[in-house]
Amino acid sequence: MSAATPMVLYVSGPITGVPNNQLNFDAAVVCLTKRGHKPVSPKDIPACADLSCEDGPHNPRYPNGHTWNCLLRHDLVVLLQCDGVATLPGWQQSRGAVLEVTTALSVGLPIQHLTTQDFAHYRQEIQGVAPQY
Repeated sequence: MSAATPMVLYVSGPITGVPNNQLNFDAAVVCLTKRGHKPVSPKDIPACADLSCEDGPHNPRYPNGHTWNCLLRHDLVVLLQCDGVATLPGWQQSRGAVLEVTTALSVGLPIQHLTTQDFAHYRQEIQGVAPQY
């Protein structure tokens, strides 16, 4: 999946329990964009508009009171419209990311595994820290 073949890539990785997870997703988006792809972050996908999640009480640990199931359902709809998936390090320990990758593989979407080195420079750039070489 090189820049010669631009793709819409869904970014999949751990969110729950990961400090600064937004920074990881933002850096991956910058990295993939610089490679010529159009990344889609689950952090930017809206859930149900009226907090009417259909799976029980709202879980306050998630944005705007949505439940994990509600967020994942909306994420999977968007993932299935993408050309492939790019995973963040640690995706294997994330229940949601494992489901996203499994779904992608089940429908024949390619998976690209990003390493910390792939986007470390962009994390530092976003944080305003000069990269160390």
